Formats: sequence, structure tokens, C-alpha cells
Amino acid sequence: MSIPQGGVAALREKARNKPKPISKFEENCPLFTQALKDELVKILNPKANQETNLHDYQIKAVLNTAEHFGKPLDPDRNERSAALIVAPPGSGKSGMVALLPYVLNSHKVLVLTPSRIISEQIAADFGYKFDGKGLPFIIKCGLFNVEDNYEVMLETVHLCDLKKNKDIQNGQNLVIAKAQIFAGRAKNSLTSDKSRDDVAKVLQSFDTIIVDEAHHCTAQTWENVINCFEGRKIVFLTATPFSGNESLLSILGDKLEEVFTIRRAEVEGVTIRKSDFTFNPMKHKPFDDPDFFGDLRNDIDEALGRHVAQENRNVGEHSPQAMILVTTMKQAEETAEALGRDATFVISAAEGDANLKQFNKGDKKIAVVCGMLREGYDNSRVTLVVFIRNCGSRVLFEQFCGRCIRMNRNLANVTRSEMGKDKTIGTILSYQCYPGIKKFWEERDKPIADVEPDYEDNGNDE
Repeated sequence: MSIPQGGVAALREKARNKPKPISKFEENCPLFTQALKDELVKILNPKANQETNLHDYQIKAVLNTAEHFGKPLDPDRNERSAALIVAPPGSGKSGMVALLPYVLNSHKVLVLTPSRIISEQIAADFGYKFDGKGLPFIIKCGLFNVEDNYEVMLETVHLCDLKKNKDIQNGQNLVIAKAQIFAGRAKNSLTSDKSRDDVAKVLQSFDTIIVDEAHHCTAQTWENVINCFEGRKIVFLTATPFSGNESLLSILGDKLEEVFTIRRAEVEGVTIRKSDFTFNPMKHKPFDDPDFFGDLRNDIDEALGRHVAQENRNVGEHSPQAMILVTTMKQAEETAEALGRDATFVISAAEGDANLKQFNKGDKKIAVVCGMLREGYDNSRVTLVVFIRNCGSRVLFEQFCGRCIRMNRNLANVTRSEMGKDKTIGTILSYQCYPGIKKFWEERDKPIADVEPDYEDNGNDE
């Protein structure tokens, strides 16, 4: 019997020298980077024909982030700071998240979000299909056509669900999880003595960490992320980079660098609606006086009627809708009942999903919420939001205002909208007994520090 040459030593040598499998992000990094650079040149040149529907600020934010991580290390610190992208609601943050790993030449990517809803939205933009449906962002933005073999560009998505024991494991190049893994609420979080070491070992394999809607995180959570992934590519995306009364850039110092800021004025009238503020007197005590609901109904009908006139909307499929934010689930149910048969409430109760489906289909004109749908809900028929409560934070205020600014891209098929643009001006409505709402509106474009968003009354999107 002949003995093979090399034996165990040769076998081990081959294993050591075998190239590490690369991710789809690494494989396609040069092509994506060059395509985005070329597209940016076309966008900035009025005579050129743009091939995608990407916006210049989306491309700049992504390319600036790559440039940040491509710079030489600071010799005094010998480590790279995390990157911060400041982007208002409606600027297409999830699309930027879906492009970042390609231009960052990422191998293993961890995307952290504040809620299940947002996790699922981002998963879909990376190509995750729910019930076999959905298209990734690279199709929706026009980088590829449906008939292209675009699937070869996609990395497999692992949607982490700690409650269903679908946790983070080795061998996955793209993981999307809730940021609670860096807080104290999850049983297998980094702050849990039972799992800290095991979780930390798995996390060390990621070279890119993207935190979406980062305004939900406390400053301590931001620091936990930075400390856990020291020296890796860390990107935070948020509309409100503050904690307490201090800017997170001040709190974290040289650990964080702002790489790009998108101004609200850049996106209003382009990707989101412009909006106005109505601050009416309150003639009757909210919720206690029956006449209060009659006045509220009149105000809603007046605003929605104005929106119909602004856009020449067909009454039917594209009829404008309203959302109302109250404090408690009881108030949500009572308000919906008092406003009539075309109103419903959406809370985390047995009927919540059924009510939401009716609202999504347009069968109901008004949805009353107390916690659910404050963020991560996209319904372009919503043109009016009503605050019947004060807000404890600017973040909560901005979240709910964001529900009425999504442009309806389908109006060109049924109305005379120029180039398919939605000309409706969204309305934020509140009452003089809620002075905090007016204060937030007046200060919304100022760099005001804010407290953490409050999640009382079932506001965690579960």
C-alpha cells in the first residue's frame, strides 16, 4: 500500500492557505462603487441621462462613508472613529443601509434596528422575501432591472428574532437584529451574565456594523456598540443625533465623526411632502366632553377636503387618510368609536392587525393609535396627523409627523400630477391645550438636544 505524499502536515497546510470565501459585498464592491460615482456625475449634469432614481444626497452619504473608512488611521489613536449620517425622515435611509455594505467592501455585516417593523423593511431592501413577495432596493432604485440576474448580487439575509430563538450565529454574512442586544432587555444581550461571553464571541466576527434609526439608542448603547466593535466599520444613521441635553458628537468625542448631513429642505417636495402646522383652539375638554369629538371630526374633514383639492385626487383608492395620536389604548378605542364608522383604532390587541388591514386598504379613513405605527409605517395616503396629547420628546414628535409626508408615487396614473409628483401639503394638527406640540414644531429644524423616545402605552412596535 502506497503512502500519500505530504500526510497530515500537507492537509493542514492546504487548509491554512485556502483563500477565505468572500461575501457578495466584497465581490461586487468595485462595480457598485464605480456605478454610484458615475450616476452621481449624471445627476449633477443636467444634460446627462440618469439611469436610476437615486438622489444625489443618497449617493454622497454612502460614498462619503466609504471615504471616511478609507482614510489613513490617526497615528495618535491608531483606531478609526465611527461614522454618523444625519438624515431626516423620508430621505431614504433604508436604501442607504442596503448600499453601504457594497461600497464599504464588507465581509460580515450586522444591521441593528429599534423594532421588528424596521428590521423587516431593511431585510426586504436587502432581498429578503416575505411570503415569496418583494423586491430589493437595488431593483427599486433602478440599479438593476427585474429581468436582470440580480439575485447573484444579493447576500443571504438572516433576520434575527431573539423571541423565536433565531439568534446570531457564525457563518452568516448579513444579520439584521434589534439593537436590544446592546441593552438590558434581551435575555441573551451583552448585558446578560448568562450570554455575554458567547454573544460577544459571535459578534467579533463582524467587520461592519450599521445602526439604523439610531436616535432610539441611549448614549450608553452607542458607546457599547463602539466599544464592542472597536476598530471596525461602524455607521450610525439618525435624524436626531442627541441624548439628554447634549449632542452625541460631544458625548462621544473623537469616537464619532459626522460624515454627511441631509437637510430637510433638500428632500421636501422631492422625496417627501412639504407640511404645514395647524394649531386650533380647544373649545371642549378632550375625551370628556362629547362635543369635543364633533369638533375633532370637523377639523379632520376640513383638512382632508383641502388635500383632495390640492391634488385633484380621485375619491376612492387614493383618498387622503388621517392618523391620530393619543396617550392610552382606552382613548384610542373611544376616539375611533366616537368619530364614526370610517374610523378605527390600531393597538397591539387581537383586532389590531385586522383594523390595520382595513386602514391600509382604504376601507377606513381614520386610524387612532397610541403607540403602534409611530415609526416604520409607510402609507402615502396619510396626509394628516393629529396630536391629541403632548410629547415627551422631539423624537416622538418627529416620528409621528413623518407619517404624513410620504409622497404617493401612483397619483400620476389617476390624476394630473406633474411628473407623478404628489402636490399635497401634509398637515400636522394639534390644539392649544397641548403647547408642547407647537414648541416642537417651531424648533424642529434647530439642533435641539432631545431625550430618548418614550415607549409608554404599547409604543414598542411589537
